[in-house]
Amino acid sequence: MINKILQKLSENWFNPFLTLFINFYKLPFKTAIKFPIYIYGCPVINDLSGTIELPKNVWRGMIRINKSNDAPSTIGQRFKLALRGSLIFKGWCRFGTGNFLCIEKGAKLILGNNVRMSNNNVIAASNLIEFCSECLVGSNNQFFDYDFHYLVDLSTGRIKNTHKPITINEYTWIGNGCTILKGSTLGMGCVLGSNSVFTEGFGTMDNCLFVGNPVRQVKTNVTQLKNLYAEGKVAESFLTDNKQFILIHDLGIIDFRKFF
Repeated sequence: MINKILQKLSENWFNPFLTLFINFYKLPFKTAIKFPIYIYGCPVINDLSGTIELPKNVWRGMIRINKSNDAPSTIGQRFKLALRGSLIFKGWCRFGTGNFLCIEKGAKLILGNNVRMSNNNVIAASNLIEFCSECLVGSNNQFFDYDFHYLVDLSTGRIKNTHKPITINEYTWIGNGCTILKGSTLGMGCVLGSNSVFTEGFGTMDNCLFVGNPVRQVKTNVTQLKNLYAEGKVAESFLTDNKQFILIHDLGIIDFRKFF
């Protein structure tokens, strides 16, 4: 019983004390009084020596951290933040529970507008990791823009630089359990299937479906249906008529890439 109570406390209740602290400690006063950052539960703050940057126009609750959602994944773990570099928000953003953000000194983590990240993801940035606008990230994924350790060539004594940026372009959907490694660029509108390992070498191929370990491209000219209203209409149509496929335009939906 006590463990269940502690789990609920750690994941979903609005924390006014940490909300006050983060806003007024890390943001200019004129921005902080608008309370653009909401903190939920009891996240673990390991380091706040870095900076948090927001756009000029902010609003209350624009960024929500450690707020659990209805995604089918393990919840209840505590959000962790080690901020020694720059955490840059460009708009609305939401983090679920159990995510771990580690941003090293001199590194940047950039989050575009309307980025949604579910639960238990790990982001380790020593260089640059950028999620562009309208990205959707599932649970239990890993993003590493370096190898953590270094290899020494025993014949030459050379040590190779393993720090390379990661770019996740607009309208991208990343499933569950994926690993995205240094130097990766995931093109606009791409979908990365669950448990895939994505590395550099795919350029900026847009609207593709990638799966596997090692990852491979299995479809082109596809993207996620992000509009929640559209998803409901599609599900209703399939359940009612038991069709093999439908045409999106038959449902009267024009912009299927927006969440709402």
